[in-house]
Order: sequence, then structure tokens, then C-alpha cells
Amino acid sequence: MDSPQSTKVVHYMQDLFSKYDKIRGQDKNSGYTPFWDAVVITTADKDQKQGYQLQIEAKRKRNELPLNLEIHVITDPPGVKLGNGGATFTALSFLEEFYGDKFFSMKILLIHAGGLSKRLPSNSILGKIFSVLPCGIPCYQMLDIKLALYWPFVPKMNSGIFLTCADDIITYNMDNEGDWSLKDEGFTALAHPSSIEVGTGHGVYIVKEKRSVNESVQLAECTTVLQKPSIETMRKLGAVIDNENDTKNSTVYTDSAYFFTSSVSKMLLTYAKSHGPFNCEIDAYGDFLQALGTDPLSDYVNNLQNITTTSGDLLNTRKEVFKLLKGTPLNLIILNSSQFFHIGSMPEMLHNFCKSDNFKIGLGLSNDAFNVWLDEQSKEPEPVTKRSCLKGKNEGCLIHSLLPVGSCISSLAVLEFCNFDCLIHVSKNCLLSNCEFLGSSSEESQITIPENTFMHTIPVTIKDNLKYVTIVFHIKDNLKKSVPLTDFANIPFLGDTLGKAVDKLSIPKSQIVSDKNQPEVSLWNVNIFPLADTMSDSFQLALAMSMSFNDDGKALNLESYQLVSINSILKYKSIHEMLKYRQKLFDKINTQY
Repeated sequence: MDSPQSTKVVHYMQDLFSKYDKIRGQDKNSGYTPFWDAVVITTADKDQKQGYQLQIEAKRKRNELPLNLEIHVITDPPGVKLGNGGATFTALSFLEEFYGDKFFSMKILLIHAGGLSKRLPSNSILGKIFSVLPCGIPCYQMLDIKLALYWPFVPKMNSGIFLTCADDIITYNMDNEGDWSLKDEGFTALAHPSSIEVGTGHGVYIVKEKRSVNESVQLAECTTVLQKPSIETMRKLGAVIDNENDTKNSTVYTDSAYFFTSSVSKMLLTYAKSHGPFNCEIDAYGDFLQALGTDPLSDYVNNLQNITTTSGDLLNTRKEVFKLLKGTPLNLIILNSSQFFHIGSMPEMLHNFCKSDNFKIGLGLSNDAFNVWLDEQSKEPEPVTKRSCLKGKNEGCLIHSLLPVGSCISSLAVLEFCNFDCLIHVSKNCLLSNCEFLGSSSEESQITIPENTFMHTIPVTIKDNLKYVTIVFHIKDNLKKSVPLTDFANIPFLGDTLGKAVDKLSIPKSQIVSDKNQPEVSLWNVNIFPLADTMSDSFQLALAMSMSFNDDGKALNLESYQLVSINSILKYKSIHEMLKYRQKLFDKINTQY
């Protein structure tokens, strides 16, 4: 990031977060410009809603949020998964009921944060909107990033909804911003220059004509929205902007957050009241945006390739939504110096936190964020001036943790919310979250985490007994992939197969699945993780599971343990205990800052 534009992005983002810092724990409108009138966060179910509310309350107590900012946490009704489009309808209905007509004069940030985070299971319990980033004191969570990130658009908005998701971040620069505003009709979306290859995995905008506001911002009208198009389709329909000086680096404009006016809210509410309740999955991007613009294409309505579930009256609903929104204006704010980052999987988190200079420098991230390094002899925190131990751009990333001086975190490795009192060596491509090992008896003891390891410790309450379970995977294991029960042995697991693990770890085959009638299994719902009485014991068991594949002579025998799946962990999770553990870490670390 050494170009003049990149430098401006860094300065703009630093200034924005500095301004946000000043209103944490202060009146929300005490900053440089008025803040959001309210925030709505959507969740997958009532359990997730309760967990989010507990974390918001904890953040308020720590003065990590602006005062008098109303944050509403809502959930879809039980039953069929509705998608973020269905969740948008739910949010609009809630807002109208809660605020009445006042709702239609408010500027509201809507964050879709439901889902189980199967590709990044360290976020499955507390939620991706509360995932931590290595910046700020105390560290920012994704909620803080979202509140700050789109703040500059508030004074440029009319009343309406600004919609975003919980697992992506943009960096951008609006220079001196200029005298412009979001249109007071239809939708307005942020657009980001991206490579053609990136466009195949995102929404892509076809632009009619652009009007430059300044070097960094252009305003445009969108004719057509494509969703995850092929390269051939993008070229055929005119979505590609060729670079005259470098034809290999042609670009397209891709999607992220978007805004819609109160008049659109009223239109959507009228539709929901006459057609709801919904019984199918609706996408706030695929179904809403593709109907917009001066020349929308309707062929996507019958394409179910990107739909998770096809339950209910899906096709008719998609046709009706297209008919409702067809021809609604879609204006674009093209942020020419912006970059879009997704943090929805284990490899993405490792890459962005450890390897991507554009992400790290653009957001002002540290590789040693809000930690305390312990003197091995005294077990007491080092003086403040000796807090930081990780040095150099090639080191890994440590967040909100306590580690002994002398521990080593390899490049491309992340530790968050960890507490160790013995030396630890973390190999490359590792992600450790919420892990603890205490009571080391030998001064010579050292824990080594093998390459490509993911570990995450979770407290659970089963029959009124508090237990702990540490899930462990290879960093590239696919937790979402399902196979017939008869083929479970071939599922990749810990660099080998699940069948090899069952044999190696002496897991009784009769315990692998709880429901013998389920047609398919995945790493998400197999009972392979042992319960333990303490976090330390649980961590040791998981590490031994991982090491069993590396040393034929030291296989762990799990025959006598009670084994659980991630699916059952979600049922028995103790959010209170997890938050209590993190608060204790916070209290220990915060005294040194």
C-alpha cells in the first residue's frame, strides 16, 4: 500500500476510527456528525438472540458502545430458514411496530448476523458480529467496525435502511467527500472495483454512466445486476471495464452494503403484510438487487444454484419479489480506492490477519493486540513497557490473550482469547480460539501445536453439570459437506479421514451419530469430541487427538469418554460461562493498559 491513493485510504480509515473512539462511552451524537438513529441486528434463533443481547450489555458496561444508541436484536420466527431477505422483512415489520410512523423518518443500520458460521466455527457460539479484530484498546469487535465503517454515509442519507452483513469489511477513502448525497428514491449501493475473477463470486453491477465527485468517488446509475456471473457473461453484457494500458487487469464493479429509502421500506412492508408469513429462503442480494435497475434480467428467478434450501413456495415468491421491485432505480456510489474483504472462513481469517498488507495496514491492525506477556518465573504480568513480544511483519497474530514470554507464534497463525502459563509454539496455518492450559508443573514444558490446526474450547452444561469441549480440525476441513451415513469414513478430517480417526481414537461406531435415521452426516453432526471437567483438560484431549495422527505410538483412546458433536454443543452451550472467561481475561489484561 504505497501508492498515493492507498496512503489516503490509510489516513481516512485511521481518522474515521479515531472519531469513533471518541464517542465510545459518550453521547452518540457528540461526534463530528450525527450517528445512526438505531441499529438492528438479525439472528438465527432465540438462543443466538439471547447471546447477542448479553454481549451488547457487556459492551455497554465496558463503555465500548456510544451511549443512547438503540440496538435491537431480532430473530426470525421458528420454522423454515428465511435467508437475509426474509430477515429484512422481519426487521421492517419489527421497526414499524416498535417506532410507528417515526420509523419512516429514521436512519437505521441493519446488520444481518444470523447463521451458524460453519466455515469459521470459532464464531458459532457468540456470533460473527462479535468476532474480534486486532485493533483498538480494548479490541474492536465486528460490531464496532460496522458502526464506524458506514458512519460517513449517515449525513448523506435520507431516512431509510442501510443494509450490511456481519462477515465482511471494506476499506475506502472519500477524500473531502464533496457536496453529494444518496438519492431519495429507490436503492443506492456501494460498488468496488474488483478483478474479473473476484466478480464470479459476487454481485456485479453494469454501469450506465458515471459522474466524478472527486478522485475517489463516482456516482452512477446501474442498468443490470448480475449475481456470481461467469466471465463470459460479464464480458457479453458489458460489465467489464477494460484498462487501456493493461488489458490483463480489467475490472468489474462488485457489491457490498446498500441503502434503500423509506418509500421502499413501505413498499416492502405492504408486500409482506399481504403475502407473509414466508415459508422459503429469500436473498437480500440475489432476490432484491437483481430486480433493480433500468434493464433487469429475470432469468435468475428460475436459477436455484445458489439457494441453500428450496422449501416452500420459492419460485412463486421470487417471481413476486421481482415483479414488486422491477424497474426500481439502483444508484451506485463507486468507491474507486476501496477494497472488499471477506472473513467468513478459517483460511480467510488467517490470510487477512497475517498476510494481507492491504487489510492490515488499511485498518491499522496490530499483530500484538491487547495482550499481556507473563514472566515464566513469577507468573505475574510484565511491566507495561514489556507487554509486546511479537515483532516483525512475518510473525503471527495474538489477540486478547495471556502468554509466557518466549512463546512463539509462527507466521500465518492467529490466537484469540487464549490463556497459557507454559511456553507454547504455534506452527503455521493455525487458529486457536478460547483455549486455556494452566497448571504446568515442569519448567521445561512446552506445548507445540502442529501445522494446519484449528482449536476452539466451548463450555457446555449437560444435566446441570458444567463441562468443556474443544473442537479440533484441519484448517481446510469442510464442516458443511454432507455425505450418506454409509460413506462417513471417507470424510476428510485432521489431514486424514474420519474413518481413520474413529479407528485410531477407539471411538465406538455406535456413538458416531445420535440419530441413526438421519440420511446424511457431516463433521458438524458426528459425535467425536470428548467432554472434560476443565478447559485445560479439554485442550489437552483435543491436542492429543490431533497428535494421534502424527505419531503412531501415541494414539488417544476415547472409548470411555462422553462424545458430542458441534450440533449438540450448540444445544448445550453455556454463553454465560464463555463470557465470564473472556471477562476474566479482559480484567487481567486491562490493568496493564
